[in-house]
Amino acid sequence: MRKVLPVLGIACSALALVWAAPSKAQDQKKFQDVPDTHWAYQAVTDLQSKGILLGYPDGYFRGKRTLTRYEFAVALERALNSIMPNGGTGQQGPPGADGAPGPAGPPGMTPEEIAEMKRLMDEFKNELASLGANVRDMNNRLDQLSKDVADLKDRFNHMIQFNGDFFAGFTSGRSRFGFLDYSGAFRAPSNSLFENVSAPHDFHLTANANLRGGVKFTGDLFSSNYLSYASQGFTGNGVALGGSNGAATGPLGEQIGLDQAQIEIPLTMLGGGTTLTVGRFKNKVTPLTYWRPDTDAYFNLPWYNDGKFVQDGFKLQSHFGSVRTKLWAGSYNSLTTSDGAAGTVLNAPMVGAAGLAAGFGTRVQSTFKPFGYNPGADLDAVAAQQSVGLHVALPLFHTADLGFTVEDFSAGAAGSNGIFGNVAVYGANLNLDHTGPLHISAEAAKSVTAQDISTGDGQSNDDNNAYKLNVGYRSHHLNAALGYQYIDPRFGAPGYWDKIGNWYNPTNIAGPYVKLGYDFTHALSGYIGGDFYTGARNRSTGGGGFDIGSSLTRASAGVKFTVSRMLNLRADYEGVFWNLDANSSASGASSKPVEQYLTLGTGVNLASNTVLKMAYQIISLRDNGGGFGGVLGGSPGDTSNASVFTTQIAVHF
Repeated sequence: MRKVLPVLGIACSALALVWAAPSKAQDQKKFQDVPDTHWAYQAVTDLQSKGILLGYPDGYFRGKRTLTRYEFAVALERALNSIMPNGGTGQQGPPGADGAPGPAGPPGMTPEEIAEMKRLMDEFKNELASLGANVRDMNNRLDQLSKDVADLKDRFNHMIQFNGDFFAGFTSGRSRFGFLDYSGAFRAPSNSLFENVSAPHDFHLTANANLRGGVKFTGDLFSSNYLSYASQGFTGNGVALGGSNGAATGPLGEQIGLDQAQIEIPLTMLGGGTTLTVGRFKNKVTPLTYWRPDTDAYFNLPWYNDGKFVQDGFKLQSHFGSVRTKLWAGSYNSLTTSDGAAGTVLNAPMVGAAGLAAGFGTRVQSTFKPFGYNPGADLDAVAAQQSVGLHVALPLFHTADLGFTVEDFSAGAAGSNGIFGNVAVYGANLNLDHTGPLHISAEAAKSVTAQDISTGDGQSNDDNNAYKLNVGYRSHHLNAALGYQYIDPRFGAPGYWDKIGNWYNPTNIAGPYVKLGYDFTHALSGYIGGDFYTGARNRSTGGGGFDIGSSLTRASAGVKFTVSRMLNLRADYEGVFWNLDANSSASGASSKPVEQYLTLGTGVNLASNTVLKMAYQIISLRDNGGGFGGVLGGSPGDTSNASVFTTQIAVHF
């Protein structure tokens, strides 16, 4: 009795297509009843070229006809023979000349696919036997094939995988006076965008390897003059790799070094989720406690803008049930590049806040703002040399995570800056992100300065707190955020919590903020936002700082239009409107300076791994009432206009 199978049976044998050897040209003609417009044309003709499907003598395939078990067995045997051809091995001959590269071969069989073939062989063993096939021998060869596939997979998993990233950029500025750009970096006067051009580049080669015993290695070697570009002039806020200096006219020295070189070791004796990382590793915790600032507003280098500090030491991460812990300790002293100069370190967390005369904490690179960092007069932050920390995360009712952080940063000898040499940071954070479209996050932190880890510095440490609350909502088209932040004047943790104009990590501020984003179509989206801050405390005297009697309003808006998969256009605006009282204003009288930034940009996807970005920015600084003490090169009350052009290309391979 003839049993029949659905035509779907042909699809099972068609799976052999991806297991068989590459196609060879055949003399037979294509099936007359399978036009090249048919959805199965490619699969049928490929199986025909491999000799698995032969059709009928009249040249027809007759694909609508039900397939018999016998016919299916014939196709299965041909597929098996194409996977595991019979025949002995002859004597090896001399090697021939290298030929031209051939086409990519078919993907290998997975263990699941081998098991499916064995199941089919068992189902059709009688039909295969009637065809003269040795089912036992085929099973043995499939077992060997399964072992070979597993060996190849294991060998591949333990091979070193290399990846690379390359960045090249160009930037220049035009202004009658010297000015501070959107990154807070100084740019010299220039009458043309074709003068004072900086051309930084950065290349990273990353190696990843899965070693025996579950050990993993990660290495990242770089060659860069971007580090020289980024460290010229001011070295940034909260991190030595910071505010770019597009006005640099001198040579940008090439730096070579390691951004990462770590071994990750599973410690199974402490639980399945425990790993020890040793070497040069990257690390971050929360924005208010330990988060590397992105102090370059013009170039986008993801490998530097990931929020992670680099340090030499160890990191121990564990899962005790649902509780996650991270313990680390390390040094930043050895993070110099090829020239070893102090200004070319990869990063150095800036900690502490001792600028009491100015009434501010962490550095503000803004020499035209009276509450800015004054080199030589104030030393309100120092670079950490070592750190040790612990972070514990606890799940709450499957809807939230509660975290606690304690850290200690050493700046060297006790009181090396005349005030403190050690900073301790304490933090707590809460995240509710399993409540549908609603997301709520809250964080509190405190930094405490001391001469060393056991000796205080005489400060009360009651004005070094920070709090931040954010409520976000996301629907199909709407994205909204509403929040409040309070940052004390002496809060000095190495985090990254905000940027107002070119003021990074602002301190002595308190107030709400809101931002609304909307997707009008799949191609057009926009956003609008506002921030409303007053001084958190009265810390200024004689025009020394932003105090509780002063306020500022930040307005932001933007639109993005995706023209195609290759091209997008965008425009972004930020305006900061100051209202300084007599104590905060450089003129000694109430004033209302304004700084505005309008950026027009485009992104072009040149290839799947290559992106070109260009931007043109217009900057307007109006020192109304002399509150800033004059723009650079001008007088109090002056207005300064500037423009910055930036282009960059980034490739990942």
